[in-house]
Amino acid sequence: MTEPLIRVQVKIFSWFSGVLVPGLHSALLLEEELPAGCSLRTCFNRLAARYTRFSEVIYDPHEDVLHVQVVITHN
Repeated sequence: MTEPLIRVQVKIFSWFSGVLVPGLHSALLLEEELPAGCSLRTCFNRLAARYTRFSEVIYDPHEDVLHVQVVITHN
């Protein structure tokens, strides 16, 4: 039996989305399907693997750190 998946949405607000996607001036919504109960680190590692700029400006998977300008909120 496989683990149930959840869809995680990471919203990049408009004032920062242009850093991730040069020229973008609106909010950006990134989605990832993950096993239920996985960590935020797992989500960020997957996003960093999919989006080169994510690892350059949000989360560095090699150092396992968020960049200093990043603020995380969770609902």
